[in-house]
Amino acid sequence: MDRMLDEDEVAKEIKQVSAHADKNQRLAWRRKKARIDTLIERIQPLQDKKLEIILQMQPIMDEIEAVRQEMVKECIHPKDYLVHKGTHIECKFCKSKLKVNGV
Repeated sequence: MDRMLDEDEVAKEIKQVSAHADKNQRLAWRRKKARIDTLIERIQPLQDKKLEIILQMQPIMDEIEAVRQEMVKECIHPKDYLVHKGTHIECKFCKSKLKVNGV
């Protein structure tokens, strides 16, 4: 059964594990971490612009989806969307499986 450690014991164990690397390795790692933080700061304005564009696109995407759903309901099964599957024909646009007369 695991026993509960007090705060001092936990701090001691964390310090012990974190001290496995030598001073130069820790310093190099911290420099790399600082570099990542700087790069993240640089990319943030671009992320904000990207979000703004996505928000502007959303109403258009919603309208496209609404029209597409209407087209699926009213699908005419255009020739260039039909695939013969042996026992039936499938429309790639509306995903309908269609029987061929005489089959």
